[in-house]
Amino acid sequence: MFKRIIADLRKRQAFVSNPVLYMRDYLTMGAVDEGRELALMYPHAFAEWFEANGEQYYEDEDQFENAVNELADAEGDMYSVEIPDSVMEAFRESGIEAEVIQYADSPTFLHMDFEKLVKNQWLIHFTKDARALACGGFKYGIANFDRLGLTTHYTDKAKESGGYNFAYLIDDFERYGRSDRGGSWKYGDECVVFKAAGALVHHWGDEERQVIFWGKTARDIVALWEGDGGWQTDYDSRDKPCFASENLRDVVDWVAANFDQYKRYLTC
Repeated sequence: MFKRIIADLRKRQAFVSNPVLYMRDYLTMGAVDEGRELALMYPHAFAEWFEANGEQYYEDEDQFENAVNELADAEGDMYSVEIPDSVMEAFRESGIEAEVIQYADSPTFLHMDFEKLVKNQWLIHFTKDARALACGGFKYGIANFDRLGLTTHYTDKAKESGGYNFAYLIDDFERYGRSDRGGSWKYGDECVVFKAAGALVHHWGDEERQVIFWGKTARDIVALWEGDGGWQTDYDSRDKPCFASENLRDVVDWVAANFDQYKRYLTC
């Protein structure tokens, strides 16, 4: 009985949420589907490109002219017109990426590549208020997986509904988390260490390997900040940090190794 309970618990811990699976599927689309997505988002750009380049993908000139006219009547809505897959693939490779990638609403697949799913991993996220995040959870996030490329363009108001957030694997934060200027941390001077499942991606704009996870699934959130003795955890029954070190790496590794024993002190 006890062994079965432990096995069921481990299965739940390894669970990958549907939002992460949706994102995985989205980031692994082929060129045809990516072309359709771009055409849907930028219909007038697609209609202009199609009129100038689409004829070579049709055996019948009349079919092409009819498609051009139907697209014009539909104000660029490519879903109302039957468009060959070869056209959508060519549009994806046409250079439209360079024109739209700077827009805040540009699709996520222009900004990152999927590497793999990670399950029940210790992750680290930098913040300005680690205690608030550890106690309140990831309340802010981007709800749509197709709008994660340039999240800095979104205000806190736009993130209030919660959704996707990003973190680093604990083996990656020293490599990717520091600013080029002065070696400070890029996204905040405090951090949380926690467990979650997510999608490991390479974000081209940030030149980072990141884990995208659904904020509400984060658990065992531990706040870390710098005190008099360097980086530290929360306090034990003696009102002293459970662990402290000048090196954040040491504290992160200590939490991952000792969490079960000190959980009641480390979490809210």
